[in-house]
Amino acid sequence: MVETVASSVIIADQFLQVGFKLNAQRAFLPGETRATFPHPLNEWLRVGLWARDTPPMDKWNLYGVHNMFMGLTSEGTAFGIFLLNSNAQEFVLTPMPSITYRTVGGILDFFLFAGPRPADVISQYYDLIGHPPVPPYWSLGFHLCRYGYKDLAEVEETVRRNREAGIPLEIQWVDIDYMDAYKIWSIGKENFGNLGKYVDEKLHQEYGMKFMIIVDPAVSTQVFINDSVTKAPIRGVVWPGETVFPDFSHPNAEIWWHEMAESFHKEISFDGLWVDMNEPADFDYGSVNGCPSDNKMDNPPYIPLILDRSLYAKTVCPSALHYNNTPHYNRHNLYGYDHARVTRKVLSRMFPTRRPFVLSRSTFAGSGRYTIHWTGDNLSSWADMRASIAQMINFNIYGIPMVGADICGFRGDATEELCVRWSQLGAFYPFSRNHNALASRPQDPAAWSANATAAIRAALNTRYHLLPYMYTLFFRAHLNGTTVARALAFEFPEDLSTHRISTQFMLGSCLLINPVVEEGRTNVEAYVPAGEWVDLTSATRIVSTGHMRNFKAPLHVIPILVRGGCVLPLQSSVNVTSFARKDGLNFEEAGRKSYASGELFWDDGESEPLNYVHAQFELRDRVLRLRATMSHRDTRRILDPKETALKRIFLVGISRHPTSVTMKRSMLEFQFIKDLQTVFIDLPPGSSITQKMKISWTFP
Repeated sequence: MVETVASSVIIADQFLQVGFKLNAQRAFLPGETRATFPHPLNEWLRVGLWARDTPPMDKWNLYGVHNMFMGLTSEGTAFGIFLLNSNAQEFVLTPMPSITYRTVGGILDFFLFAGPRPADVISQYYDLIGHPPVPPYWSLGFHLCRYGYKDLAEVEETVRRNREAGIPLEIQWVDIDYMDAYKIWSIGKENFGNLGKYVDEKLHQEYGMKFMIIVDPAVSTQVFINDSVTKAPIRGVVWPGETVFPDFSHPNAEIWWHEMAESFHKEISFDGLWVDMNEPADFDYGSVNGCPSDNKMDNPPYIPLILDRSLYAKTVCPSALHYNNTPHYNRHNLYGYDHARVTRKVLSRMFPTRRPFVLSRSTFAGSGRYTIHWTGDNLSSWADMRASIAQMINFNIYGIPMVGADICGFRGDATEELCVRWSQLGAFYPFSRNHNALASRPQDPAAWSANATAAIRAALNTRYHLLPYMYTLFFRAHLNGTTVARALAFEFPEDLSTHRISTQFMLGSCLLINPVVEEGRTNVEAYVPAGEWVDLTSATRIVSTGHMRNFKAPLHVIPILVRGGCVLPLQSSVNVTSFARKDGLNFEEAGRKSYASGELFWDDGESEPLNYVHAQFELRDRVLRLRATMSHRDTRRILDPKETALKRIFLVGISRHPTSVTMKRSMLEFQFIKDLQTVFIDLPPGSSITQKMKISWTFP
């Protein structure tokens, strides 16, 4: 697994180093950064880790810090190394292979995870840093935002055209445009004066949608990060101009943040909070007065390989003081963690029976207990689209499974083809949001041609059909520390071919997503691991021995394969999830295996504490059984019968017409469509996932 390199150990003031030999061929690297994925361990690489406000670029430090390394061996096993340290740091890979860790403070607090499978390593890591909570069901829907809405009328028009185009739009967001002079907890009365009324009367009441706002940390408050020399609040420059920076590690931080949020909620009834710029970002270097030139925290003797080779570039001085006179030098990488932690606690106080929803740009190990994440200010390019797959999988390792990139890219202008292909990929991000920048062309689904809009709508409709399955994956992440989006190597580690795959991914263990990620392509060359698979759209059955396969992918198609032996919970696709849930549930069994299984965790989608039913499906020899387990005695009573109703079962991969389908000795109505090799079974009224059930079928 690993072996310490004794000669590499250095313990000095403001410099600590240790190295390990690695028994691995490839690895999933610490972050937040972008590098070859999965990374080969036969080459040199040096990467710094220091939370930084910067557009994503390869091999440089980005918004958060997660010093978690997972190695893959040639035997198909895996191991993990985690360094718990909040100071500026870096890691160096050599072709030995080896990894060397360096940090400029704190202690060398290492944790080793023995696996032996990648999924075991990740679960062991989740057990250490904390499991993520179950997100509200509505947050799995499609989110829409942009920086550059000039007024409320533009927001209203954007929502209107997407709803009229049949786009399943769940959550509308606004960026800093809604603020008065970019000051948080304020509304620009001239252009957004009626925003609160629109949210209440249209989005919430008429459309059944949700609404999100952005808040940055720089603001005048009674709890500050202070200058180390003057002891006055350190001043920097962000969007509204000169500002100070709240200290979210202060015991009183929650009190005033709660007061602000609760007061503002009376003006705009937001459903969650987006906390941005919390590296923390400062458009000045250190402060409006710079940083002390003679302070070793601002100018340490060794600086890791980070952007600008400065600890105070685009952030506050490391010598600045937090609560208890703790220097920012030690807390910088924890700032976003504290910001998200306090924000979640505030929302829990405001809505004690509802699950909080927080989105944070800067994160640290364990942030997944408090927030979800997006990958920042990406570029509208095919390269950034491809990179988003690795970023999504890495954050599933890091303990933040609900993650996604800005669909179609944030900076620049996306072409129609790029936006369609990115929307197809983004429809299967755990967190699915289209967001772009000021002065960029509109890129919401309805802003394109009719054909492009139809292709995006089809991908999003597929996502909505699959939401019960995805929701179950988030339940498993919460209960067991499993991933939602995962590399093929997590699921098939013994198949060494999967160790090199960077543009395909799994959702859970049952769905293989094969997006088009190159311009001008109408086909996908995808690796199909050994076993039986079923095409989600055509129901074509594939039996693979582990090989590359060519899939047709015209503009309106993203190839998705269902693993044989899986039973998937499904729902209808309606504009918002609250309406879709009222249509009841369906289950799909894929393949011709004599054994298949699946599960569904189901509750009201929003309440805390959790009160749910766990429905388990098992197929053996043409008999499908459902058994249900309730988390509480009153679960069955409190769940809406419309939302637990079981309407239909689809048996995919059936080549012959069944003679009969029965349940409790009663004949059930069914339809066999030979071209789709599918049997559609209609269940009697009153069927529910909260009941035991046994369904069998016969053939001539």
